[in-house]
Amino acid sequence: MGRLIDRTMIILLLFFLVSALPSQEPPPQITAPVALVADAATGMILMEKNPEMPYPPASLAKLMTLHLTAELDPDTVLTVPLTGSAQSMRAGSSVVGLQTGDRVTIGTLRRAAAIVSAGDAAWTLAIHHSGEVPRFVDAMNRRAAAIGMNNTTY
Repeated sequence: MGRLIDRTMIILLLFFLVSALPSQEPPPQITAPVALVADAATGMILMEKNPEMPYPPASLAKLMTLHLTAELDPDTVLTVPLTGSAQSMRAGSSVVGLQTGDRVTIGTLRRAAAIVSAGDAAWTLAIHHSGEVPRFVDAMNRRAAAIGMNNTTY
């Protein structure tokens, strides 16, 4: 009886060990035209796909907007300008529905830009930071060059 229990325990142990092994499925396919994954601590590139291919910066522009506005007081209340309102955004843009004249804190705008990639929030921050979007774009390009983003142009 003791040997039967021992064998049963060994079989169960082997079953659990085998079931705990990593899946042998292939890694997911990257369908994006460009991609780069790096270890933030070491800077080591773990995966890249077409890293030199020019591509519109899209959400990278919002990340740079967050970077440039990081030192602004998050409790400062801004009034949404006409060009920062949801109505002024291109069809299909991600927005939080800001309306001209809405009063919103910088912190709320930054969270909206970060969490839902809200273009209306990013534009409002850009206008507050630089007075107008073209000057903010210049500031983004200067900062990108200063931090070594050599192939990035906004």
